[in-house]
Amino acid sequence: ISFQVDGLGVVGPGISGRGALEALLFRGHAGSLDSTDIGTPEVLSPRERRRASPTVRLALSAASEAVRESGRAADTLPMVFASSLGDGTILNELLEVLVDPARHVSPTRFHNSVHNAALAYWSIGTANRLAGTSLAAHDFTFGAALLKSAAQLVAEHCTLLLVVYDHPFPAPLDRTRPLLAPFAAAFVLYLAALRLIPR
Repeated sequence: ISFQVDGLGVVGPGISGRGALEALLFRGHAGSLDSTDIGTPEVLSPRERRRASPTVRLALSAASEAVRESGRAADTLPMVFASSLGDGTILNELLEVLVDPARHVSPTRFHNSVHNAALAYWSIGTANRLAGTSLAAHDFTFGAALLKSAAQLVAEHCTLLLVVYDHPFPAPLDRTRPLLAPFAAAFVLYLAALRLIPR
């Protein structure tokens, strides 16, 4: 099985886009590695931008870049979104609310707490009504996302959007799974060749 990357989006420390990634990988040049410029996803309305968490904006920034580079319409691509952690910032806020006697949970925070929040924001922002999968597999998340994408590409002979992302947890949750920096990578993939192995 052979796949083609038709569009690439990368957001990480010192990396914002394919050009910055190539500069780092091939020429050893990078921007400041101390911070990640997540940016503001253009696919979201101003209202949704205000409601979206940093984790959601991270995933959507990479997805937007990959789709823009591919030249394809965002609403024509089935989606696979994968994060090993989900949204730790929102989880931390919910846990803090639970220890408060009032226990007033913000509806906005609550709907951002589900694992498929980034996928849902992308679907709404791009008016994409195609199939979407949100998955997590801890340390094996990237491999699981590739496997799911490969299976779907072979079964459906389609082009799809794969987005893999994680944002560090705030303290004290960060001790449970330390991550150095926010990072997201997005790929628009299609099946280039299917080689059948003779029996």
